[in-house]
Amino acid sequence: MDRELLTTLIEVFLQDGPSYLAQRRNDLKAADRVALARCAHTIKSPLGTLGLDLALADELESLGKQRKLDKAATVTDRLARELERVISQLTSWTTAIPEETAS
Repeated sequence: MDRELLTTLIEVFLQDGPSYLAQRRNDLKAADRVALARCAHTIKSPLGTLGLDLALADELESLGKQRKLDKAATVTDRLARELERVISQLTSWTTAIPEETAS
């Protein structure tokens, strides 16, 4: 994967990540297990594209399908902490990439 494409993918993830977390918390408050499972499934694609661990998203999707929202809240918190860590690292990485100069 070339650097420009990777940077674009990361930037999209950085834009969407915070709203993803907010929506999961809203799904839990509304006890919307279908939306929770669907969105947990949706986040797996960008996580996988960036080579990140899918285990928490898989677990959250499964818990939503099984209607175990009490456990889903705990997993959502763990996933939120992990995504915040990843977002921080990716932000640092993208700001450290030198801009290519035109020849």
